[in-house]
Amino acid sequence: MSDEHALAFLARLDQLSVKEDFLPNVGPAMIHDVDDPATMHLLELALSTLPDIEANTIIADEEGLHWKTIHRTSELVKYVAEHSPRGQGTFNFTATAMLKPLSPFFPGSYHTGPGRQFAIGFEGANVVADVFTKDRGNAEAATADLTAALTTHAKVADNIGNKVAQETGWSYVGVDPTPAPLGDVSIAAAIEDFTGAKFGSSGTLTAARIITAAVKAVPVKQIGYSGLMVPVMEDKLLAQRWAESTYNIDSLLAYSAVCGTGLDTIPLPGDVSIEQNGQNVRRCRVARHEVETSLCRHGCSRFQTKSQATRLTFRIRTSSTPRFTHCPNTDREVRFLDRRDGQSMFRSSLKPFRSLLVGDG
Repeated sequence: MSDEHALAFLARLDQLSVKEDFLPNVGPAMIHDVDDPATMHLLELALSTLPDIEANTIIADEEGLHWKTIHRTSELVKYVAEHSPRGQGTFNFTATAMLKPLSPFFPGSYHTGPGRQFAIGFEGANVVADVFTKDRGNAEAATADLTAALTTHAKVADNIGNKVAQETGWSYVGVDPTPAPLGDVSIAAAIEDFTGAKFGSSGTLTAARIITAAVKAVPVKQIGYSGLMVPVMEDKLLAQRWAESTYNIDSLLAYSAVCGTGLDTIPLPGDVSIEQNGQNVRRCRVARHEVETSLCRHGCSRFQTKSQATRLTFRIRTSSTPRFTHCPNTDREVRFLDRRDGQSMFRSSLKPFRSLLVGDG
């Protein structure tokens, strides 16, 4: 299939996703380092012109780092930042390492099997906030209570997943108990509830370890990321703290010593070079590949660039009305845009969750 016909097909899929209200993820453009990099050019065009299509690359696995894919990924991020409307196409792309198939969280999700499989994930940073407010500063109590709280919700999702599988014939592959944040439902605010200080201050690493340990201890069939997510530009308070310089890329990589946070929606200057971008990706990938503990097996990199280095922009799923806020003591304006809720064909059954189901067929 030519690039022209392939792009036309993706455009029809993008239009169908709007009509039927689902999020389309076409998976990795490169899975192995020996894959044809020509697919990356097609993905550049798709991410630059189609508002909802999501995709990824895999830049490390058990066999090692994918150096060619890392370089091509850096080129893609630069291209899409310069050619997509308002530079926002990069919000629908990620580079992943050590992440197994069938994770329910986009855009890192992919599958290599027969299809008709699904997983469940939900946004639960508010659950962490409730526990951390109650157990401020008490690591032992917070770990136990957060495990119990996440287990309550995960078991509900697990029961729904098994029921859906029985009714549809699809294969249910598990729950990702990651307490994902979004906007005002902030993982930064939850961590600050525990530490009593701004995100990035002393105690943040401890809180990251507590969250990851609690997630890993949830006794359901787990799949996907299953750790702590720190998406800088998807979390309103995380974005504000970044603008206030309370943490940086080095901080996030340090937190990766106890969790799989990676570098997620990191804002970069619009004039960042391909080489500089590649260095950031390599730093994250080397960290993910070298740390072999069970708490640190997954990671993702999402970098957003803008022509104006002082503007930070939220990743969006679809066009919508923006909300603006000004970060105190900085000259940087943080722009937040709503995105479509992650919903599924089983939305009525999964009403308590903002769920993403993965599969085809």
